[in-house]
Amino acid sequence: MPLPEILQYRTLALARLGKADEARESLANYLQQKTPKSFGTYMEIQLPAWLGDNAEAMDKSPEQSKQFADRAIEILGELISGGYSEKQQLLEDPDFANLHKDVRFASLLGEMGRIPEFWVADREVSRGQFEMFMSDASYAAKEKPEKWECVDKGTSPTADHPAQRVSWYDSVMYCNWLSLHEGRKPCYERTGTKEKEKFGNAEYDAWRLIPGSNGYRLLRESEWEYACRAGTATGYSMGNDESLLVSYCQMYPSKLTSLCGAKLPNGWGLHDVHGNVVEWCEDLDDANGSYRVYRGGSWNFDAGHCRSADRSGDDPSPRGSYNGFRLALSPSVKQPEAVHNR
Repeated sequence: MPLPEILQYRTLALARLGKADEARESLANYLQQKTPKSFGTYMEIQLPAWLGDNAEAMDKSPEQSKQFADRAIEILGELISGGYSEKQQLLEDPDFANLHKDVRFASLLGEMGRIPEFWVADREVSRGQFEMFMSDASYAAKEKPEKWECVDKGTSPTADHPAQRVSWYDSVMYCNWLSLHEGRKPCYERTGTKEKEKFGNAEYDAWRLIPGSNGYRLLRESEWEYACRAGTATGYSMGNDESLLVSYCQMYPSKLTSLCGAKLPNGWGLHDVHGNVVEWCEDLDDANGSYRVYRGGSWNFDAGHCRSADRSGDDPSPRGSYNGFRLALSPSVKQPEAVHNR
């Protein structure tokens, strides 16, 4: 008989996948386990809600789904650390399908699982590229950052150094500009609503992805880690030896960024996946609401914060000296110059 916790979350996973008969059978098995009565009551209420039998309860499903994912990741971590090693089964088992999009699931298994194919730029957006966007008089002012602070020219002194002091909003505006410049359909649009910073009272236009667009976008967090690792499961894409990292990574105690692409690339030819500037990702940080995730470490971060698995985030509006970004494309479009298929 499976462990009660595994059976509980298997039951909920089956429900989320719409496998009603299997879910109900799994629930019956779960209710035979020696678990607190409150757990059984919860399951008896939750299961029909996730199967769509209770419309009112379904309104709560996004939060309940997050709680399921958090707990399931915790359980899987305990199993793997305890010696359970059927990784391929976990990757292929449809009961875990709704966890595959969770980057923690992929990191936990030491591989990224089934990441859809995508194009990724081989280096970060440069200061010169971003300044072309800002100086384009033909592009509507409302589609540009209002007061881009450019860069600290002592930190990114040339046009070939990375763009920095770039907010998440600045990044998506650049993506749209470059998409239009190349005749592509932009990936982002304003929602017509505002979002508020987690800290402070500032409000900004909320943006969203446009389904089916063929333009440039930021990488999803799972894509970013997949591209960074280049098939490795070590602390860095070049291994675990920090003494070798300086050839791949611009990091503390550096006083400035390095030229885009000047450091050695990872195994897939991608430069600066460690250090130089942190790279904004598409994803919201589940733990911090409006926060957007960024990855990769920076010129003023220590080696530990430049690891492949390290993650952090911030409100989408700050323009720190460490903030930059890298571009991605969906796989159905023609590969542009300096963008690699991974």
